Amino acid sequence: MLGKGNVQKTAIAEFKSLPGTTRFKDKVLELLSNLFAMLDVGQNLDSEERELIMELSSLYLERIKDATERGIEQGIEQGIEQGIEREAVSFVMRLLNRRFGSIAPDVEQKIRNLPVNRIEDLGEALLDFQSATDLRNWLEQAN
Repeated sequence: MLGKGNVQKTAIAEFKSLPGTTRFKDKVLELLSNLFAMLDVGQNLDSEERELIMELSSLYLERIKDATERGIEQGIEQGIEQGIEREAVSFVMRLLNRRFGSIAPDVEQKIRNLPVNRIEDLGEALLDFQSATDLRNWLEQAN
């Protein structure tokens, strides 16, 4: 890509055609972008060099856009998972409070520390509990 003329154009075309999952593609693009940003500041570039910078800049911006979209999707997924977990804990706590009255803070903390699949298990198990002692025993076994 640092060549001139058709060599450079061919290299850019080949680079563009690489799948997004190609190892080191993002890093190469970032390094080239940084290099050309430094060159642009420090020197008078000819039209061919400016064209190369523009071509690589559009690729770099596309990469940033894709990464941003992936980050947003991951954030949404994590938010949904956290919401489900909070709601599961809240629901189980309401059931336990209704069944046994107030739950001791240490027991409540143990419940809040459980992973969501264990919260679901607790939700089913609490139907068989006769007392808060059954809950404590279940929590001890869960650990």
